[in-house]
Amino acid sequence: MDANAIRQKVKQLEISAAKLEGIRAAYLSQQNSLMDSVGQAKARQGLGAEITRIFEAMQTRAHERSVGAFNRLLTAVLNDVLPGEGNVRLLPEIKNNTTWLDIVIENDGEAGDVLEGEGGAVTNVISTGLQFAALSRTNNRRLMVLDEADCWVKPDRIAAFIRVIAQVSSQTNTQTFFISHHDPDLFKELVNIVHIDRDEQGEVIAFTNPDEILQHWADPTEKGVRAIELINFRKHSHTYVPCFPGATAFLGPNNNGKSHAIASALKVVAYGESTDSVIKRKCDEARVIFHLENNQRIEWSRSRTRAPVVIYRLFQGDSTEALMESPVKGRNSVPDWVVELLGVKKIDDLNFQVGSQKAPVFLLSESAPRRAQILSVGREASHLPKLMKSYNVQKSADGEVVTLGEAQLAKLGYQLKQMNTLDNIYEVVANLTMESEELAEAVESQETLTNIVQRVAETSKNRAKILQEAKALEDVAASPELVDTTSLQRLTGILSKSTLWCDAVVPTMPDVPDLFDLQPLVLVGKKLGAIQPAIFQSLDELPSVPLMPELAIPSQLLKIIQDIDVKSRQVLQCQADYDVTSAAVSAQDLVLEKLWVSLGQECPACGAPLSNTMLSSNGAPHVH
Repeated sequence: MDANAIRQKVKQLEISAAKLEGIRAAYLSQQNSLMDSVGQAKARQGLGAEITRIFEAMQTRAHERSVGAFNRLLTAVLNDVLPGEGNVRLLPEIKNNTTWLDIVIENDGEAGDVLEGEGGAVTNVISTGLQFAALSRTNNRRLMVLDEADCWVKPDRIAAFIRVIAQVSSQTNTQTFFISHHDPDLFKELVNIVHIDRDEQGEVIAFTNPDEILQHWADPTEKGVRAIELINFRKHSHTYVPCFPGATAFLGPNNNGKSHAIASALKVVAYGESTDSVIKRKCDEARVIFHLENNQRIEWSRSRTRAPVVIYRLFQGDSTEALMESPVKGRNSVPDWVVELLGVKKIDDLNFQVGSQKAPVFLLSESAPRRAQILSVGREASHLPKLMKSYNVQKSADGEVVTLGEAQLAKLGYQLKQMNTLDNIYEVVANLTMESEELAEAVESQETLTNIVQRVAETSKNRAKILQEAKALEDVAASPELVDTTSLQRLTGILSKSTLWCDAVVPTMPDVPDLFDLQPLVLVGKKLGAIQPAIFQSLDELPSVPLMPELAIPSQLLKIIQDIDVKSRQVLQCQADYDVTSAAVSAQDLVLEKLWVSLGQECPACGAPLSNTMLSSNGAPHVH
């Protein structure tokens, strides 16, 4: 293992330790945050009963403040119309975090249900009072249509009933249209009277007597419906119905179109409730025009043949050019500008401004929660259901926080417990860093020594080769002393000439004789004997060969031998240093062995098994 690998391995341990410490810090932060949120959620859960009690107290107090006015109003209305019937009580109650409202009549200490326990006249009176109460809780136009609200009231109590309606209309500044078929004398000097009857041709008409009108419009800006104009609408060919401030009774015989002129006309314009049945027979189109304050008029029309079927238009003054025109495609759909200008709309899908002749019972037939919702008993009480709903959402969220939070806290606790060994990790890593630096230095020294040993080995090899060559040189004879070679050159020339002479003198050698025939061999011997004296004479004339010069050991060779001796001593010293380094490496392996044991034979970063061979200098590294 080289020095860089050792440093890299320790650096990876430092990085892993830092990551684990960061993870533990994040776990601790998450644990603290969870403990806070779970603690707060549990604290809020512990206050559940107290909060419910507070809500009930707030609801009861708000209802008591509000129903007190309702109680007084309805009781006064009932006693004025039907003396001795008892006192009206609105009884609010909290059930399942929802406001319930019961309406009863107390008489002689006993409470009875208004709808089921009392007569129709009582129901008529209280229903009318509830309609005014509901309207007072909205931002709608102060306009009320009571269609045959006196149907169950005895004739001798009609005047008292009308008087109460007139008083409530005046006190609440409400324009009230009272439709009835009773004798007009019962209404005189109590409310305005408009007669709806038929002319000589049988057409429906509306008219007034000056002495029967008690209130007139103060100025064009005073808010209110000035008139309702009907053209080919149900039984009306063209009827102009004047309207007045305060309470107005629309009187006339049955089946003369009183309800059509007032109640039906307001429903089709304000709520968009119409079919082709509202168009008069043998006519293609019906129109209803509401004349309002500021000399404005809203015109509604429905056609059998046109598309779109229904169109709303807005006119100003006597102009025939519409300021605004809005075709309507869907049923029960009304343009926004009509809703804003007319100011008549349903609240929570409940129609309380246009009474029904066939079902003159308002709110009493609704459920107890529905009654409380419509009346929104006390303005602040209307916010309490939202507040309680919000609390229930918070309560549900707290339960989820506690459940999930405690599970997460348990998981975090286990994970943090497993990371307790990180407490001393930095000290261990610091020690490893120091030891790795020392080990790296030792490894570097070892590598240096290894290189020196290799060089020494090569030098020793070269030395042995040189020594071998030197020994070979010892066996070489001494080099002859070099002398003047002029004579030798001259001798060479003589030899060359002698060679030429010999070639000329020495006869041509005979062919090799057949070994079986010795006669030719004999002849050759005779010829050699004849020329032998001449050959010897030529050899005698050759110069003598000079002696071999004596060789001396060169100074360069002596220097090489001396260098070999020095390198041999350096080799011995490197061998000693190598032994010391090997001992240091063995000591470091023992330190790594102890570290392996202290770590539980597992990687602290990933928990994988860690063999001791991975920690040795020759072992394979552990990689994540």
